[in-house]
Amino acid sequence: MISSRLEELLQSTSDALFPAELGEAEVKIDSAGLDGDTPLHVLIWRKMPRLQKAYRNGAPITHRRYG
Repeated sequence: MISSRLEELLQSTSDALFPAELGEAEVKIDSAGLDGDTPLHVLIWRKMPRLQKAYRNGAPITHRRYG
C-alpha cells in the first residue's frame, strides 16, 4: 500500500505529466507522460534536493513498465 504522503507527492506532478487534464489525471508510481517523463523527472526538475541527490548517485530515471 502506498502512503498518503507518497500519493500526494505523485499527484503533485499531474499538471506537468498530463497538462491537458489540468492536474486532474491520476498519477501512479509507474505513470509516464506522452514524452516518457515520469513523476521522478518532474520532481527533479522542481529541484527537490533529495531526488537530485538520488539521481546524482545513480538512481535510474528511465521509464520501464513491468508486468
